Amino acid sequence: MKWTWVVVALFLMAGAVSAQDVAAARATYAGKNVLIGLADLSPLRDCTVMSMQGKVKKVKAQGGLVRFDLNSKKQRLTFRFALNRLGSAEQMNFRKDFLHEGLVLRASGYACSPGKFDPLEAISIDRVY
Repeated sequence: MKWTWVVVALFLMAGAVSAQDVAAARATYAGKNVLIGLADLSPLRDCTVMSMQGKVKKVKAQGGLVRFDLNSKKQRLTFRFALNRLGSAEQMNFRKDFLHEGLVLRASGYACSPGKFDPLEAISIDRVY
């Protein structure tokens, strides 16, 4: 009888561990439910962090990843993040108000890849007014 409870407890703990979802990003909204920021798009990493402010030039959502380019007068960087990090409401609305060409954003990301032109893994993206 004692072992039955131990086995049941082990199955319950294993189920709780396997049922954990990917941590969701935090969204920030302004008045009228306009998305103005996304944070925690990537888990913590031991890589160089780069950031910039610029205009969005190209946005591409493909295969569960979103890639976008930011251009300023001095530099151009490409960022990416996984769509599954966003909540369901943000997944449907992030391109409508937040991430489209011509909008000025501030983004930061991890530069973990050794390639010079590899996209940065986005940490946070904020709208600039």
